[in-house]
Amino acid sequence: EALAGKERASPAVSTDSSIDEKIVSAVVDELIAGFDVNYGGFGYEPKFPLPEAIDIILLNYKKGKDKKLLRIAEKTLSGMMGICDDEAGGFFRYSVTQDWCEPHYEKMMETNAKLVLNYLHAYLVTGNDKYKKTAEQTLSYLASVLSDGKGKFYGSQDADGEYDYYGKALNERAKMPVPYIDKTVYANLQSLAIIAFLEASAMLKNDRYRELALGALDFIIGEMYREETGVYHYHDGCVACPHVFGLLTDNAHALLAVLKAHEITG
Repeated sequence: EALAGKERASPAVSTDSSIDEKIVSAVVDELIAGFDVNYGGFGYEPKFPLPEAIDIILLNYKKGKDKKLLRIAEKTLSGMMGICDDEAGGFFRYSVTQDWCEPHYEKMMETNAKLVLNYLHAYLVTGNDKYKKTAEQTLSYLASVLSDGKGKFYGSQDADGEYDYYGKALNERAKMPVPYIDKTVYANLQSLAIIAFLEASAMLKNDRYRELALGALDFIIGEMYREETGVYHYHDGCVACPHVFGLLTDNAHALLAVLKAHEITG
């Protein structure tokens, strides 16, 4: 009211759309501060993989060749092998302990698709075949267990049985009931899988990865997308019944998958 009748000063609006490099440096500094020097990873127990953090560390190492950043990435990638299923491939959701030695045995598509990219990027940076092997084992698990092999990637596999199942060799597991698999197709998770398999197909020259990814992308476009409402959140088997539209995570990740497919295939 005090300014009524007087011309108000317009707030200054920046037209600079660039991101200040200091923001990136600040994030990297926070990751360095939170790094577990003893076991790799960030923070304490329970210890979760943080794939985005690893990607930031690797990207900044590539930019400046700071060996400290490479040591952080490699220590973390090695530590996380403690929650990898050595028999069937794939990573468990997290470690109950700080040292990565006691997995929580549920396997999530989100965790595994993102970690595939971490290990592929680490292989690109270092040339170390153990990272390539880990990525391939994880992709094999996703393709054989969390997929129907035709166009659907599934959300997760339960921790049913815990060590009673996952602590045994493959031959022994074959005689036991398989832990429950959530066969719902979630658009955001399907898109993450598509991106991982497409990037792997190009990097590792594997046509099967590309075929799986493009089949899954066709499923999203054909069954989970409507021109007027965008991408739906999940599909539970009813052909005409995708559910819940309008979520940013689904549309953003599907867009990234489409762009990656265009990048890979032209």
